Amino acid sequence: MHLPAEVVRHQWLHHVRALEEVRVVPGLQACFRLGKEDYWLRVDSAADVERKVLWISADAPSAMEAFFVALAERVFEAGSPPYLAYALQGAVAAGYVVRFDSPGQAEQEGDGGPGGAGNVDEGQPSRSTDVRPSHSLGEADEMPNAPTPAPLPQPGSGGINSSRRKRRGGDTGRTESPEERAATDQLKEKHYAWHCQVCLASAGPLRLAPRGTYAHRPLHRRSFMVGHHVDPVHAEGVRWVSNILILCDYHHRQLGDRLEHAAIATALGAGEARQVEFEDADGGSIRVEGTVAQVQLDSEPFQVSVFFTAEHARSWLTA
Repeated sequence: MHLPAEVVRHQWLHHVRALEEVRVVPGLQACFRLGKEDYWLRVDSAADVERKVLWISADAPSAMEAFFVALAERVFEAGSPPYLAYALQGAVAAGYVVRFDSPGQAEQEGDGGPGGAGNVDEGQPSRSTDVRPSHSLGEADEMPNAPTPAPLPQPGSGGINSSRRKRRGGDTGRTESPEERAATDQLKEKHYAWHCQVCLASAGPLRLAPRGTYAHRPLHRRSFMVGHHVDPVHAEGVRWVSNILILCDYHHRQLGDRLEHAAIATALGAGEARQVEFEDADGGSIRVEGTVAQVQLDSEPFQVSVFFTAEHARSWLTA
């Protein structure tokens, strides 16, 4: 299967391997952002890079076609012809080896001219000699490194129906609506730019993620940021942002079972004002207003500092 290189994403194999499992669920929805508004629509398939899952809707007319449409989005550049998904599906089904050629190479083969069928030495294995760039930062630079905090929506303000969410073990947990998930994602990206609230209380973003390191790329940081429910959901804790901290994997494991909602709210009410300086896309600085809460723990280190943006703090204090 010969395809011109310009339709293929750089590091396409990396994008495919980033998805580790396929799940089928009824009523699959995807969030589309238009301006400042989020819209949830039913889709046949979608890739969730954060969870490393390729989702297929049980309601899709063809689960196999839905799978290859989602896979094609990982392989081909945005705006590529839709038929490439079906071509990829057919090529895999037929057992073809998929090879992405440089522009013009396919036209030079098979016409009896130089390098064509008339000059092939059947005693020698065929070999592709084209060399193209295969290493790039790609999407790593497409996400902002500085937050743009905005007022957080109130629970139920979106008027969107909830969908059931299954927990590990197969039992059905409490409902998580699309608006709740969107609000958590807004905290991660718009309020903390994929930084940990505990880390931000003790060091600035450029110290936590120095320029020239993998941590400076938001795309890399997002893989180890967690929306932690302080009051556990399985113990009837709310799913809303007034019960959520954005923590790195290290602090989530260290503090996840030791933080208490009441202790955080008390510390937040007596917290000190703090400005955290982030780097914007042009190398300048953006100062984000917030509060640092000194939260008491019942064991070592007995106290932990947590940074809240002003809007996030307001959600906690008015819950």
